[in-house]
Amino acid sequence: MYLDYAERQARQRKTVTMEKWSEKLDAFLEFNEQELLTHAEKVRAEVAKKISEDRYKDFDNKRKKAKALEADKEDLRQLEDIERKLLKSRDKSDE
Repeated sequence: MYLDYAERQARQRKTVTMEKWSEKLDAFLEFNEQELLTHAEKVRAEVAKKISEDRYKDFDNKRKKAKALEADKEDLRQLEDIERKLLKSRDKSDE
């Protein structure tokens, strides 16, 4: 029923603020003898914070892995360079 009401409002292109939508929804829920959430903003903020913390942890772990992988590649390049130099100097001393 509420979505029908919202759809009619949209079709009539009525401009309604979020505050008014919230008031209308509260009235609809009260009319239907439903309990209103009085702490919804707090719950949403807590959920949003948890989601953002989890996503940052994922991002940070990926960043750290990429950084470690790049460091490993650089170490390998340096070791290969040392190996080439050693082989070159050994070849020169064999001559």
